[in-house]
Amino acid sequence: MKYLSCCERQFALGLFIDYLTQYSMSKLVATVVLVLGLAIGFYGFNKYTKSSKSGAFLGIEISIQDKEATTNAYLLMGIGAVLAVLGLYGVVKK
Repeated sequence: MKYLSCCERQFALGLFIDYLTQYSMSKLVATVVLVLGLAIGFYGFNKYTKSSKSGAFLGIEISIQDKEATTNAYLLMGIGAVLAVLGLYGVVKK
């Protein structure tokens, strides 16, 4: 494995900083908000799928659902959707 010299690392860091400065700060923040919204929505969806249990007892299908966990999951998915839309708007707008 070849390690970069000090000058090569500074050059690579400079290229990375130049790449980041091509975008405005609002676009970077919007991208972070978009990713955060998608992550929160995904977490809420996983929480929703884990909030209910079902099984069979004496040939009868029984389903149990935790209402508080379901409400929290809906809330997380809603917040995630709002953040994702706001982030997408911030990325797309000119």
